[in-house]
Amino acid sequence: MMSTLSLEFLKATLTGDQKARVDSYLNSALYYLITGRKGAWLYKSSHSALIVCHHPHIEDRLIVFPEIGKADYELTASILKDLDVPKNGVQLARYSEDEIIALKHQLSKVDYTPVAGISVIEENMMDWRYPIHILDTEKVSTLGKGKLSPKAKESFKQIRKKFRSAKETITHAPLHKDNGLRFMKAALKVWEGNMIFEEKDTEDMAAFYEEFFKIIEKYPETLNGLLFTQGRKPVGFCIWDQISPDTANSLINLGDRSIKGLSDYQVVSTCTELLKEGIKYLNVGGSETPSLDAFKTKYQPHRTLPVLSADVIYTKAGNPDIQVLRVI
Repeated sequence: MMSTLSLEFLKATLTGDQKARVDSYLNSALYYLITGRKGAWLYKSSHSALIVCHHPHIEDRLIVFPEIGKADYELTASILKDLDVPKNGVQLARYSEDEIIALKHQLSKVDYTPVAGISVIEENMMDWRYPIHILDTEKVSTLGKGKLSPKAKESFKQIRKKFRSAKETITHAPLHKDNGLRFMKAALKVWEGNMIFEEKDTEDMAAFYEEFFKIIEKYPETLNGLLFTQGRKPVGFCIWDQISPDTANSLINLGDRSIKGLSDYQVVSTCTELLKEGIKYLNVGGSETPSLDAFKTKYQPHRTLPVLSADVIYTKAGNPDIQVLRVI
């Protein structure tokens, strides 16, 4: 069975998946919804499910996520066999080595398939080019207040210094305010202006955030987060998605790049708020750039998780009658 994605249907599917993934983004209905903003589908069998979507940044390319549920990859092998392959191909997304091995095993059992193989590639577009980092909220929250051990003081002194510098002028409040959406739209404009001034802007740099705003408008109760203010000026916001009793996913951490220490203030404040709610871990995801990876790494993550991208190799286009008998 195939269905287009909706938040309610996704949540119901993921709730039925009892496997708590180390990469907690794969348990997030919101993550799939935002990544699949250009079109996405959910395939279901009697024991598993599979999400396929258009690549958010590359035209005519599909993304296939790891299988949900029993996850023996029989469903994935079947779907890959029957996909209408677009011009720029099909990509596996956020896979572990074990999951790629499991998929190759299932493909090898298919007698007739146009899939010739799976080839791991270097990710250069999506946010897992660098490893996923999972922060300990208690450890990070101590940077805001409390006595640090000598070892922690040495490791975190620059972060604490930046946090305290930003704290002199920055305040924050919970997301759920009457003007929350207007606040975030205003903060986004400030961020866009800085990106343009620094010549780091791209044509679709705001698309991700604008799609989130649509989700907030449709499901106002869905998200949690903090709004950051300098005086009366909106300067940033953080959004997270709680996907289990002890883990949240950081979906957005956006701030005015001209304010020294604001990014650190946002991360520490978010972890402090999550700790109050009994949430032990914050998955801050992976990174597209080495500088962003370094920013996340400096918080000494509780766990670091590399994930892979891979191309699905099909038989030569233009020869529809040629099929591979066995995948090697």
